[in-house]
Amino acid sequence: MKSAVGIFFILFLLFFYSGKAQNDNSGFLDNLTSFDKFLSENDSLKVIVDMSICTGTHQEKLVFTKQNDTVFIQGNVHADYYENLVLKKNPYLILEKDTLNFENLFLKRIDKNIEKRKTSSFIYEIYNTKGDTLRLFCDGLIDMIGISIHHFNIMNRLYPNEEIYIPDEILQKPEDNEEEFPEFELEIK
Repeated sequence: MKSAVGIFFILFLLFFYSGKAQNDNSGFLDNLTSFDKFLSENDSLKVIVDMSICTGTHQEKLVFTKQNDTVFIQGNVHADYYENLVLKKNPYLILEKDTLNFENLFLKRIDKNIEKRKTSSFIYEIYNTKGDTLRLFCDGLIDMIGISIHHFNIMNRLYPNEEIYIPDEILQKPEDNEEEFPEFELEIK
């Protein structure tokens, strides 16, 4: 009987501590500051992005891979009007003091890496090859829109010729027309 309790206790400790180690993302969080330093040669980081809002769909699967001391990004997009857009492999080159990058975006979301409210929803799910997973959340529609703008600006820089990331052009009012609307009479019968 004592040996069964001892074996049960040892198995419980092994299970408890293996679960703790698996969920301890502190090193993973610290290393997200620079992909080129965090990733080893031929190592990869997978990022699932879900920016679906209301009835609109926008999901991306991005893979960051380090090869020959250079980090590359590639992936695919499934969104409204873009069934399966493949993003070719591009170098992920970021200037040292540049804040328009995924590392900065992820670090701003670290305080939201757990679901705090019922209305929270994940926007980024990040996996490394060591089996660590990090889920970053947004808090409502306004937060989601701000994150989406930052994300699309980064992707536009990395993929400037992909139509999905090119911002819509805002049309200016013609300068030669002084009237905003032409005058008309409404006839009521």
